[in-house]
Amino acid sequence: MSDKFDVLNIIPKPKIVLPFWVNPLVLASGVILLIMTGLFVFYHFQALSWESKAKVEESNYLALATPENKAIEEKAGKISQQLEKFFQAFENHKFSYILFNFLKDNCHPNVSFSSLNFNSNSGKVSLAGQTNNYNSLGEQIAVLKSVKEISALEVSDIVLDKEGNVTFRLNFIVDPNFFKNQNQ
Repeated sequence: MSDKFDVLNIIPKPKIVLPFWVNPLVLASGVILLIMTGLFVFYHFQALSWESKAKVEESNYLALATPENKAIEEKAGKISQQLEKFFQAFENHKFSYILFNFLKDNCHPNVSFSSLNFNSNSGKVSLAGQTNNYNSLGEQIAVLKSVKEISALEVSDIVLDKEGNVTFRLNFIVDPNFFKNQNQ
């Protein structure tokens, strides 16, 4: 029966022509589809890899959660707190030994000090000293008055003893910033 219709179909039909942009568009769509499929496969396997690594890390973490490790962790925490307290105390420590260098640099050669009382917070210094005459005491006072870090200089209890030595007491305030500047 199909022969009968083919014989009757004697009028030629025109061939359908596709527009010029269809073939490149189909090709580009195929390339994009291949790229998307490749990316999907890549990221799917990547996600599976990350999931397996996460499970391994989780099992490692759970293995570390033993009572022995918890005890070690608590001990390390206590040591860390003690170190932090030590660091804070050391950071706030004032270096009082700088006062000795300061006195050595500003002390008259004939003057010797027998007692020292020093408050590092306020900078108050009290010294009991001795010298061989009043001239060296006067020179010592002049030296201390010329030092800009010293204020409120007071000299008291000046006594001439039987051997001819002069004993005295010095009170003054050293600027607390002086010690901070020397530490840096």
